[in-house]
Amino acid sequence: MSKIYRIRDVEDGSVYPMTLPMILEELNRDRSEEWTNYDETDWREGLAEFTTYEVVENEYDQTLA
Repeated sequence: MSKIYRIRDVEDGSVYPMTLPMILEELNRDRSEEWTNYDETDWREGLAEFTTYEVVENEYDQTLA
């Protein structure tokens, strides 16, 4: 079961429900060969550094089966 996070695009205010695998896919896509992938230990840092997304602190309580 995967926790669903509420992710907001700070540029347009859109909010997306995303699981951690979805977030990691977004962070690590289309990168150069020298890129070191973000993982479950540092993904929040990656969001802040390389995207216009932020985690909405009130996460969904739902999980995906």
